[in-house]
Amino acid sequence: MLTVLQQWPQWQLSNQPPQGAQALPGGLTNQCFLLDMPPQRYVLRLEAGNSEQLGIDRDVEYRIHQAAADAGLVPEVKFRSRDGRYWIRDYVQGWLLQPQQLDANVLEQMALLLHRVHQLKVEQLDDVDLIARGDLYWRRICRQRQPLPRLHALVAELRRQLQGWPSEQRCVCHMDPTLGNWLRVDDRWQLLDWEYAGWGHPDWDLAALVQDAGLDQQQQAQLLQAYGRQPDDVWFFALAQLQYIAALWYCAQGIWGQTQLEAYLLGVQALLD
Repeated sequence: MLTVLQQWPQWQLSNQPPQGAQALPGGLTNQCFLLDMPPQRYVLRLEAGNSEQLGIDRDVEYRIHQAAADAGLVPEVKFRSRDGRYWIRDYVQGWLLQPQQLDANVLEQMALLLHRVHQLKVEQLDDVDLIARGDLYWRRICRQRQPLPRLHALVAELRRQLQGWPSEQRCVCHMDPTLGNWLRVDDRWQLLDWEYAGWGHPDWDLAALVQDAGLDQQQQAQLLQAYGRQPDDVWFFALAQLQYIAALWYCAQGIWGQTQLEAYLLGVQALLD
């Protein structure tokens, strides 16, 4: 960290070094610090070092982030280190979305913002391979612990069932629009943390939000209606895919144990029946 701070002249953001660096809460794939560099404050983000294990392409993330910044969806990156290990963006004062705030009005705002994400233009993006990401998480789980044979069999069967795309649609997707990534700034929302973003299916973003927020049937219907979607077979397949990936990610990060993973995946399997 000290080495990074000593590089402040390269940033060309101030004529004096940072007056302080305060760790910001949250973040399993990055570490963020609030920098005081009068007259401005900035966020310094350090890559956590597990990008490859989590299937994160930092160059793709940066390109999509900057396109989103141009559209006013996220603060612009002001400096990126040559090795891509850290970057600096403006600090914006706001508050994170809380589950109890998910009324019909907020869900509509979120749906409209995701629609704007899906209209972003970023050239030469590879398709997001959800199953390959799941394989990365599963291999990490297997290295960390010894999954029971029945869990191996369940993951293998779901992997087979969830191959492919929900439909032919393709667009830029955030891929992680969980509640902790929604920041209210003045009278609008901004969407943070684009490390999983890529060329995906629009339903994956909606499904990721449904899965993380635990939206009930009425809330799901409100979200989909605001986006212009109906809960058809394409939607339920995308939802099952995201639930599968999210469950493996939680376990790979040590948030869930094997018992919790198995119980959740059985629920995903039931959704496919």
